[in-house]
This record gives sequence, structure tokens and C-alpha cells, in this order.
Amino acid sequence: MKQQIHIRFFIMSLLFCAVCFTGFFMQGCSCSGSSAAPVVDMGPDLDNDGIPDAEDDDIDGDASLNEDDCDAENSAINPLAEDFPDDEFADTNCDGVDGNKELAVWVSADEGDDTSEGTFESPVKTIAQAIALASAKAEGERDVYVVVGTYDEDVLLTDNVNLYGGYGLLLDDTRDRNLTSNRALIEGLANSQKMDLVFHSGTFSLDYTLMINNSTSTLDGLVIEGDPAGLCVVSLNANTIISNSTVEDQTPIATREISITIAALIDNNTDEDHTLTLNNNTITLKGNGGLGSGGDSYVNIG
Repeated sequence: MKQQIHIRFFIMSLLFCAVCFTGFFMQGCSCSGSSAAPVVDMGPDLDNDGIPDAEDDDIDGDASLNEDDCDAENSAINPLAEDFPDDEFADTNCDGVDGNKELAVWVSADEGDDTSEGTFESPVKTIAQAIALASAKAEGERDVYVVVGTYDEDVLLTDNVNLYGGYGLLLDDTRDRNLTSNRALIEGLANSQKMDLVFHSGTFSLDYTLMINNSTSTLDGLVIEGDPAGLCVVSLNANTIISNSTVEDQTPIATREISITIAALIDNNTDEDHTLTLNNNTITLKGNGGLGSGGDSYVNIG
């Protein structure tokens, strides 16, 4: 009986080595006496899904087919990804622009018409109209993309709307974003929009160029020029981020005029805290022009 078992074992061993020896030349197997399955190198597999990249129609595993993906080897870049305007000007959702081409409201002083819908191809003309359209959108989709040009208007920003500048004129079905060559300039209008500031010395009624009022908003890539007398940018009961922008006031032209470049203001009856964050901006403070009064101030009234 023992001899019979030995013979069977010997025969099984010969059969195994014969199979493995045959596969050695075909699949890279070595006959070591182990019963482990042969290891086959099928090539790179970026997303580790068991399908080699050469045969995988979604190499990076981001649920977008390679043919639709503008970077098929980067799972963070695909048509389904979120894309907000950023410092790298990256097009992470493959729509050809930095940001979301379809969701944003577009405004162009030179190409636009306020009767348009504010789309990529048909922008509105004024920032005020763009803000009105953006305010009607769902929370998180209230972005306005400002195309290169000069906007002669005072701007009131509410309803958590964001402004992103630096976009180019429509060319070859795209709008490149460059904060140097595509300056979006907002110039204040004299005696257009005013607000009252109460100081110990009295009440001053001042023009403002851009006000963020009771809103959480981002301003990025803009050039904002204020009036000779008034507030250039004022954040009132708001949480405001200003980035990559140039803020510049004008020299006061009369005695006792006040020119304030950036002011963070809070109503006395406001319980909540508010923030003003400045990142990578150029803020120009003009002199008083030789007058007895004037100059610039940063104001934080609580």
C-alpha cells in the first residue's frame, strides 16, 4: 500500500513538472515544484483595475473614457471634475477654459449685450446685469467671469456672488485667462452710488466703487479704481476674499475730502464676525496732492 502511494506521488510530480516546463517557454513559468499560479506581466495598469493600460478604455479610472478625457492619465482632470478659477489657470474639467464654461455668467464690456443670457458665446455688457443673472442661480453656481475691458460702473455685490477677471475676448472658440494681458478694469462713477459713514467728527456721505454687502464673495483677477473722494472697495457685514487684484484710489481734489482704498465695515447691531482676506494684491495709496487733508485710510468700524 505504501509503495502504491509513492508511485502515485511520483507520477503526479512528473505530470506537474511536464505542464510547468511546457508553460515556461510560453508564460515565463519556472518549474520549482510549487503549485502557485504562474505570474504574467501584462504591462502597466495605472488605476490597478486588473486591465492593462493598453486594453483599458479608462486608464486613470476617473469614469471618463480616454477619448473624452483631456488628460487620460490624471484622474483629477476629466469632464466630470469640478473646475473653479485658480492661480494655475488649470482646465480641470476639459471644457477649454479655467473654470466652468457652462455654469458661469459671462460679461464683456466690448462684446456684450445686456439683453443676452450671459453665456460663453453671448455675454452681457455690464457687471450689474451679470450679478443679477448669477443671483438667480443655485448656491455654489453664482460665479461671474469678467472679460478684458473697461467697466464704467459702480458694483454692488450681494447674494454670495463671486467675480473672476482676466478672461480674453472670444477667439477660436476659447477665452484664455491671463491676469496681465486681459485686464478687467472697474472704474467708479463719480456721485453714482453713496453710503454714509458716521465718525466722531461727523457724518460723511461717500461714493463707493465696489461694495460687498451681506455676502460671502471672492474677487479675483480684477483692477478696481476708485473715485477721488470715496471708498474704492468696501466690505460691509461680509466675508470677502480679494486675490490677485489691483486696487487703486484717486488723489482727493478738494480740501477735507476722504479717499479710502479698502474698508471693512460692520454695522453696530451685527452679532456675527466677518472677515476680509487679502491675497497677492497690489494696493496703491495715492498722496494727498498737496492739500491739507486727504490721503488714504484702512477703516474697521465695529
